[in-house]
Amino acid sequence: MNKTKSFNNRQYEALNRICNEIGEVDSEFSFNVAYWNEKNEFVVGKPGKENHKWLNYYWVEYIKRGEQYRITMFFKDFDHGSGNIHILPGGIQIWKKNDHCKFLPKGFCENDLKQCKKDRSGKVVYAMIGGKPYCEYGWIPLLETVVFWNYEILNEFIEIIKKDTFKCFDKTLYSKDFYQDVCNYSNKGRHGNYKKYYLIRMKDDELYYKTEFIEGIGYFTKYDGEEVKYIKGNKENRCGPNYYDEEQGRWIIVEKQYNI
Repeated sequence: MNKTKSFNNRQYEALNRICNEIGEVDSEFSFNVAYWNEKNEFVVGKPGKENHKWLNYYWVEYIKRGEQYRITMFFKDFDHGSGNIHILPGGIQIWKKNDHCKFLPKGFCENDLKQCKKDRSGKVVYAMIGGKPYCEYGWIPLLETVVFWNYEILNEFIEIIKKDTFKCFDKTLYSKDFYQDVCNYSNKGRHGNYKKYYLIRMKDDELYYKTEFIEGIGYFTKYDGEEVKYIKGNKENRCGPNYYDEEQGRWIIVEKQYNI
């Protein structure tokens, strides 16, 4: 079994275990997987027939005490200093649906896009300051930081779901350790809040990965390692493709997070 398929299978097995052990819920668990197929099409379906050429995205939805929840084996954050979106496959997040949340066409909630970094004069300053979880299509993230797990951490994680003490959970592996079995995705690595995650190929000012908007479910990243060349920055923001529009008072999120 290749490294990528092994990593994908591990995430799906962990998700199954979580569902089997978190106790009673008010609905059946609805399992989903999103992946790129051989035709380079983004597919959302049920696990079992997915392609394992790249890292896949697994999640489950269910109802508990009348509330809708989603557990994803991927973690998303948004950097209010650079406008960069990060999607980390395998890192766990728990989401709760809020039907009253107002979101924009790209799925972002308005409040998440209003925050930015400014200097003393009030001018927007672009700088990578670290990402925070963001609401997407009315789904509210409940964990403040990503959970990169091993089986011991997974045991504790299941207990916090049973007790609904999400905010208190801070156990996590360094991403360098978590992604070590798929480190062939990288030739240099990237330093950040998650301790050197190694999914990105980097050479000089070029990054090799593709993050793009998928209608109805938000942004996902294809860590193909070579096929799409991403040049950091644009005329508005040298940190990345998105930029802050002061007239609108919010970040402008472009559909394709890369330049070919």
